[in-house]
Amino acid sequence: MEIEGKKVNIDHSQHIDHAHHPIHHAKQVNWMKLGIAVGILAVIILGIFWIVGINNGKNIAAGDTAQIAYTIKYDDKVISNTTQLQIGSIAKSFGFLTDKLDSELGNLSLNQEKTITLSAADAFGEYDSSKWIVEDRTSIIGNTSIQEINRTFDISPADFSQVFGENPVLNKAYPSNTMILWNTKVIAVSNDTAKLSIENPKGENLTLDKVRIVEIVDVLADKIKVRLTAIPQIVSTASGNYTIIIDGIYIKATWTPTVGDDIAYGYGTVKVLSYNETSVVLDGNNPLAGKNVTITLKVASVVKKVSTSSSASSSTPTPKIPGAPTAQAFVFAYCPYGLQFEKALLPVYNLLKSKANIEIVYIGAMHGPFEEKESLRQLCIQNIYGEDGLMNYLAQFDINSAIGNCGGADSCLNPLISDIMSQQGIDVDKINTCMQNDAPALYAADEATASSAGVSGSPTFILNGAQVNVNRDSESIKKAICDAFTTQPSECSQTLSSTASSPGFGADSSSSSSGTQCG
Repeated sequence: MEIEGKKVNIDHSQHIDHAHHPIHHAKQVNWMKLGIAVGILAVIILGIFWIVGINNGKNIAAGDTAQIAYTIKYDDKVISNTTQLQIGSIAKSFGFLTDKLDSELGNLSLNQEKTITLSAADAFGEYDSSKWIVEDRTSIIGNTSIQEINRTFDISPADFSQVFGENPVLNKAYPSNTMILWNTKVIAVSNDTAKLSIENPKGENLTLDKVRIVEIVDVLADKIKVRLTAIPQIVSTASGNYTIIIDGIYIKATWTPTVGDDIAYGYGTVKVLSYNETSVVLDGNNPLAGKNVTITLKVASVVKKVSTSSSASSSTPTPKIPGAPTAQAFVFAYCPYGLQFEKALLPVYNLLKSKANIEIVYIGAMHGPFEEKESLRQLCIQNIYGEDGLMNYLAQFDINSAIGNCGGADSCLNPLISDIMSQQGIDVDKINTCMQNDAPALYAADEATASSAGVSGSPTFILNGAQVNVNRDSESIKKAICDAFTTQPSECSQTLSSTASSPGFGADSSSSSSGTQCG
């Protein structure tokens, strides 16, 4: 008999009096002793079955949080991972449209595997052509006419500190950085504002981005005359090629995508359906819309019983491992490519978290106020519940395609995010208090870390202080971290998935693990 994989040998001789064994002493059988012995044996055997029953998971109840290995299959694709999910709310965690998965799963048992096939209506919905998006193929990205701008501008001390990393100093010059284009000098300081003057000379050309250049035509006492220009070229991006031309006074970009490609759009992904001379047609359906999905789940362990405390983990941040490699993923919370990297990083973290220092660092927000709010939330989870708490939260946040469909609206996001936190045993009130009181300082500290490391794009992967370019799949990230060990731990011999997740929210995979960034 086995208990939790261990052989249990029941020695019947321990419960039978050898001096009265019926084969050798049939006339001297002590039936009372034998009856007692058999009774004891029966109790032991029943006890063993009871223990096995417990370990088979009969005590796993709705509301428990469990470590679950899952595999999602659709068409000829397979996605596998392990994460913490709440029994009874698994469908919601994956962003499925109905709770049919949970109702068919019933009471999962420990180490029991179940496979269920969901129709499109119960998974990610039927295919809907009304979700097609038509975009102009050519757009105007600049005007080459000479413009006048004010040479001086005001900035709050808080914003100044965020941009330059210190309080404003009168008459001090500050060079441009990743957050500000101009060279400036502080010409006045008060409690409420700092007044800056642009100090770039006439004739200087400033690089605005990969395509556009700002020419300083003239510098006056209170004005600066500038002109935007660009070098005609073809720019290759993860979304396709852009042909840059100057047409009269306008800088124009004409997009040539690849039909069939999945590309980042907003903070989700869309598929390129077609294009003509004037327009590009994009498919805004979930990549799995209209598909039947087969999902296999297995409970590896129970992490938190529903009746236990609402604390997901110790309220102490994860301590550093001395002498171990330090891997940092710098991200915007809603950047599609940052989400892609996080999904690949999670299995690596679960494998190596006791051997290496692996952490998420937030570099600001570029998609809207909702992104900054989410960064503050994740920083608080990280600060209160440690890296384990954050990674467990991200394991559900990143794959929930419903979040990507909210458009940043609190009314849509709040119930989804509150549900994830509840499933992970995260105290919502404690996190909200932290977001109001402590998170701004944590946010500024992460931005300062990013600035000092010269990081402005999401994701950026830094290993032991040096930026590393790595494919966005779990095996590639694992190998990079393992190569940083002086002596590799045994965990490094395990092989992880070499298939990249898709950019944006959702659990689907992608054929691309390119180095495209937000920012």
